[in-house]
Amino acid sequence: MVLLLLASIGLQLLNPLILRSFIDTIAVHGVSMVLIMAALLYLGVSLLNKGVSVIANYLSEKVAWTATNWLRADLLAHILTLAMKLTSCKLFVYQEHEGI
Repeated sequence: MVLLLLASIGLQLLNPLILRSFIDTIAVHGVSMVLIMAALLYLGVSLLNKGVSVIANYLSEKVAWTATNWLRADLLAHILTLAMKLTSCKLFVYQEHEGI
């Protein structure tokens, strides 16, 4: 997951460099095949960056939901053991007198 995030950051840094090259080429040579290749490279890097970002977000959310579900299960197990211990105490006396 860390590698995906680093790849996404690297791809985000690569796009402005391609755009700079594109603008410099227009200023010097005008329209040429190099510009078309730079434009296609820019689009390819942008799409690859989006794909990497989607995969990284999916994995991050999967980890977050898994951790949340484990915490919920642990909390429920703890509460269920407390409930059994508390039924032997006199803490529930108030419930007997609610009907009065």
